[in-house]
Amino acid sequence: MSPLASSFSFSLSFFLLALLLLSESNAQLSSSFYDSTCPDASTIVRSKIEEALKTDSRIAASLLRLHFHDCFVDGCDASVLLDNSDTIQSEKDALPNNNSARGFDVVDDIKAELEKACPLTVSCADLLALAAQASVSLQGGPSWTVLLGRRDSLTANRDGARPALPSPFDDLTTIASKFAALGLDTEDMVALSGKLYNFDGRGNPDPTLDPNYLTLLRQQCPENGTGFTPVNLDPTSPDGFDSNYFRNLQTGRGLLQSDQELFSTPNASSISLVNSFSNDQTAFFQSFARSMIRMGNLSPLTGSNGEIRLDCRKVNAGPLVLIGFCFAHASDLLPFLQFAMSSEHSGVSIQFPSILFHVFDEVLLHSHRYCWMLNRHFKMRESRWRILIIVVIRHSCCGGIKGLVYIPEDETTASDFIEQWVSICEPAKNKVKSELTELSFAEQCTNCEKEAVNVSLGNLLTYPCSLDRRGAWDVSTISEEGVFLDWGARGNLLSVVDVDFIG
Repeated sequence: MSPLASSFSFSLSFFLLALLLLSESNAQLSSSFYDSTCPDASTIVRSKIEEALKTDSRIAASLLRLHFHDCFVDGCDASVLLDNSDTIQSEKDALPNNNSARGFDVVDDIKAELEKACPLTVSCADLLALAAQASVSLQGGPSWTVLLGRRDSLTANRDGARPALPSPFDDLTTIASKFAALGLDTEDMVALSGKLYNFDGRGNPDPTLDPNYLTLLRQQCPENGTGFTPVNLDPTSPDGFDSNYFRNLQTGRGLLQSDQELFSTPNASSISLVNSFSNDQTAFFQSFARSMIRMGNLSPLTGSNGEIRLDCRKVNAGPLVLIGFCFAHASDLLPFLQFAMSSEHSGVSIQFPSILFHVFDEVLLHSHRYCWMLNRHFKMRESRWRILIIVVIRHSCCGGIKGLVYIPEDETTASDFIEQWVSICEPAKNKVKSELTELSFAEQCTNCEKEAVNVSLGNLLTYPCSLDRRGAWDVSTISEEGVFLDWGARGNLLSVVDVDFIG
């Protein structure tokens, strides 16, 4: 029978002495990785965990355990979060995780908040690392500086999870060898898993258990019970993070066999560490924090490897498009437009009313003075994704929007160019004038300009124009379905869409 732990000690038991001598890797992680792209990432993660703890006292332990189980299977790459699909066999179904790994809904909630604040920026692997640190500190444990910059895997490794992670059937020697393979000394790592009534395969309990404690456990988990009764692995402080676990081992109150073997195995090198940490909680906290940093550095994906998932449960579908909106006034670009019209690249010299988008290549170079932050941000983005800069040329300065709103429905204009533009933007005007009648004229103009961009997303040939990351003007059309526009502060607005390109 396998009682499920309901306390923070469940995850603490997997770490304890476990991480002390984990060797450093050469991963390029940094504590300042999100300082400019998502400065509130850590705060967002911590806030969502605090919220979850109000209704689930076990969630801190669960999130810590997810980070541990993620890192020990092919490195810290969020592979443990992937669901089953046509091409992926989820690690969630591996024996060490099946019916025990939990907290995935909270991970989803955290990811959703991060995406709202910083689209396509914080990886799920970094989310788990931040969540582990917040979970420990919120439960009274140590804090540490989390190194960041991990990327997410494109697959999972169910078959690799079982041999890599501690099993209820592993003895201390086998468990130690698993961590040694990752650069962890056997005396520093213990995994706690096993069955209360199936200690040696013949139904015998752990012979090192304190008899009184064994009687209590049998009352909580009768032999003919369901096997799903939550039991505290740390009976003295079940919801806290402290060194009481080690004192329990000294008195024979380690719940699982692999718990008690740390202290009860004759001549085991772990005995001295149990004694040390039971007497000095500060020393334990310091060692734990250092080791968590080293564990989090296990074989992370960095640079252009892997991806930043939109949904932690599945790899990104393609084509993924990152759309950036850069706003400029027509008057700002007119000098450059004149240059573009007569450029050798276009091969023609034409007049302004008939400008075609293919002669606008030169504008990209000059628009950087208005969109430099956006373009700089794109260079840090995903090489696998298509990245578009939509340059929205504002018409407010030349009176275009005001003219559109002023035009009566029963009049026409003399200019084909204006007629075409009015025809395209007419739905925007009608929507604004019918739905926002309470606004002032100036406010209606502002909203009409924004709505004109929404209308035109289905026809990028006309307005606005778009640039792909190669510097060429894109004349494709995109589906409006799934497009999210955030009309916040002027400029540098990012949206993420999953659409098919046509053309």
